[in-house]
Amino acid sequence: MRRLDFGLGLAALAAAVIAVTVTLMSSPDSTPQAEAQDTTVTLTTTVSPVGCATTTAQLSSDTSTVSPGSEWTFPKSSYVKARANVAEGCTFSHWELDYGGGVTYDFDANPARFLIAEDMTATAHLTVPEVCTQTTLGQGPAQVPDLAKDCNILMAAKDALRGTGTLNWSADTAMTDWDGVTVSGTPSRVTGLALSLRGLTGSVPSKLAALSALRTLDLSWNKLTGSIPAALGNLGELRSLSLYRTSLGGSIPPELGDLAKLEHLSLSQSFLSGAIPAELGRLTSLEGLYLYQNRLTGSIPPELAGLSSLERLFLGGNALTGCVPGVWADVANSDLGEVGLPYCSTMLEYSTYDSTGAATKAGSYSLTITEAGKTSGAKKHGDLIWNVTGIVVNLQDADGSSRAQFYNSIAVGDVVEWVPADNEECWQRFKVTAVHTEPGESTRKRFSLEPLIKAFQWCTGPIEHENGILATELRWNPPAARPRAESGIPQMLKDQPVEGPLTVHLAPFSSIVITIPAGVTLVRFTPLVMSSGGDSVTGLEDVKSGSLLYIDFKNGREISRKIVAVEGDPRDLGALFDAITASARRAGGD
Repeated sequence: MRRLDFGLGLAALAAAVIAVTVTLMSSPDSTPQAEAQDTTVTLTTTVSPVGCATTTAQLSSDTSTVSPGSEWTFPKSSYVKARANVAEGCTFSHWELDYGGGVTYDFDANPARFLIAEDMTATAHLTVPEVCTQTTLGQGPAQVPDLAKDCNILMAAKDALRGTGTLNWSADTAMTDWDGVTVSGTPSRVTGLALSLRGLTGSVPSKLAALSALRTLDLSWNKLTGSIPAALGNLGELRSLSLYRTSLGGSIPPELGDLAKLEHLSLSQSFLSGAIPAELGRLTSLEGLYLYQNRLTGSIPPELAGLSSLERLFLGGNALTGCVPGVWADVANSDLGEVGLPYCSTMLEYSTYDSTGAATKAGSYSLTITEAGKTSGAKKHGDLIWNVTGIVVNLQDADGSSRAQFYNSIAVGDVVEWVPADNEECWQRFKVTAVHTEPGESTRKRFSLEPLIKAFQWCTGPIEHENGILATELRWNPPAARPRAESGIPQMLKDQPVEGPLTVHLAPFSSIVITIPAGVTLVRFTPLVMSSGGDSVTGLEDVKSGSLLYIDFKNGREISRKIVAVEGDPRDLGALFDAITASARRAGGD
């Protein structure tokens, strides 16, 4: 054991040792059982250099398999063992236990066994064999220590990366002549690794994450296997990461969201599966995101709306669901048309409503009605339900910015919801039936609308206030099932498909809720009507098959059903409808 405390005198050191009660052990058989404690302490494990190992930690008496990690919670005064799982090409050196306050201890055994103390850090130190010489580096290793470290890392990663391919990396060859390696900067460092089309058949070594000055990593068009190492998230200087057509498989590590300076991420056609990590939304410098032709599933995380610098976006050829962030309508180069998903709800605030129907003022809009062949602005709330035929928007915002890019993305079939900013219960939805671009018009855009009827409108009086201003929001492509203001539970609106899994009110003003299972998309196609038998009928249609289910919206009782078989549909619709009717209940259990 090596003692690394230089600031304490002998007495102080003795006191510190007693205080932390360090116990190091050579055999698990001699580990006494710690008394049960009510409190816990946290152990943090790290690796130096990054990428040379993964770490696990568990109670000393625990023989189960533990997944790698970096933070662990144990009962206070427990005996713990920490293990470094060493990567190929690296050699274990020692564990360093940091107790804080300048007290550290080294332990040469792996795993290390010790009595845990509060907020302890255990660092696994490893070494990479030094093979690079003055011939390789152009100078002696002592003159360029950081470049020598980069060189040794690449030499250690060479065999795992190339597989049956070839790389001319050798201690007898100058690094400046190595395949795909860029050396630049002052002092000299490895800043680029571009190995596209090299016939590499190995894997992506996690130890590449120790190339701390790396700005470009391009392994595209190879036949690599394995998965993307999470450790690559430690490449703090990386600007471009391309694993295009590498056939890796696995999932996208959320740790890639830590690449704060990344501008280009290309992972297309690499057999990746699973969901897109929400952590990628932290890549605020990202200009190009390429994930097309993989096996990605699930919805696009709303956090990706934070990718404000995107100029190129390609997601097609996956099985993504849900919607795409509305801000992506501004991305100049994308394949969102191929993705085929609607834009998520986009809320645009307006402070000026133009009752003349002209909307000539920046920051204004107008809901229009047509009477006797003449178009004018809607003036009262009753017009919202019955008389509105269109909307005119001024593409120039009140602060001088343009909304043209967004409004140019609106298409026939899109839905817009009108809501006053101070009254969530006063709202109306419309479906776009036509888009009009006036000849020579650059400041306004007009859309024909069809009101999506609702039974009642919790609005009264004129649309505009006395001063002509009403702060409102236009919510484009809002969720099909609108949350009810008092409960927050969504309610099914007529003619708007709702995708499961989701618990919803059968209809506005119905207290009955049902749970729509995963794999089912239902649309309510009836208004609230009474049947000749006195039932309060709500008709639901399965969008994929056209199967029908009728439920009483007052008590949740099933009235009837019609199952339509569709070739190639593996779902048991009878069982799914049974689950829906069995779930029918009054909201809140009343």
